[in-house]
Amino acid sequence: MSNAREIHGKNFICIHNPSCLQEWNEAYNRFSKLITPELKEELEYTKCQNESFWMLDDDFFQLFQQI
Repeated sequence: MSNAREIHGKNFICIHNPSCLQEWNEAYNRFSKLITPELKEELEYTKCQNESFWMLDDDFFQLFQQI
């Protein structure tokens, strides 16, 4: 986890994935229609490294029960 932000009542977590073997392809992925230009700007997606992606905290805690 490299960053976290609350935007419009949703909690987003930025995850760094150095292996790049798989990319997050669920809600709010890099190509999702849920990522509007405004949200991309608020999350600073252009500054996000290629190996990083944003996901909702609910998805994060569902996938990663232990860190």
